[in-house]
Amino acid sequence: MFQPNKIIFHHTGDSFNGEQFLKVNQWHKIQQFPVSKYGFFCGYHVFVEKSGKEIIARSMDEIGAHCKSKNQESYGIGLAGNFDFENPTPAQKEALGKWCDVWMKRSNIPITGIYPHRAFWQTSCPGKNVPDKFGQFAVIQEQISLLKKMILWLQSKKII
Repeated sequence: MFQPNKIIFHHTGDSFNGEQFLKVNQWHKIQQFPVSKYGFFCGYHVFVEKSGKEIIARSMDEIGAHCKSKNQESYGIGLAGNFDFENPTPAQKEALGKWCDVWMKRSNIPITGIYPHRAFWQTSCPGKNVPDKFGQFAVIQEQISLLKKMILWLQSKKII
């Protein structure tokens, strides 16, 4: 049974400005990654394009194929881009924060359980422009955003 205790975030290493999911899916197929319940070879649970478009490639209940030796204990999220030369878009950071927050709550993963791929593999992934704590920062921003929305709603109902 898949019981993740960490979240690992990645980049594609590709600066192409168009959508990259189909390229990643094809590359992972060539690498013989297992097909997901949704029919994708993409090893990430979620893939986020530069536009912020999110593609759910694997069920939250199935093992990913994104970080050798850590797949059975982690959710994986891939972001389109080469963050050795560019930065994630604000939309990607927002999606990363949202998904990490969801997974943290679903699987009781602490915020300290969010890692860059390079923590477990000899790679720069997710790129030298992305700090190790980027995922944690994204979650905090997501949680602040949710609190602001809740306060505005409460104010609109004259509850506070």
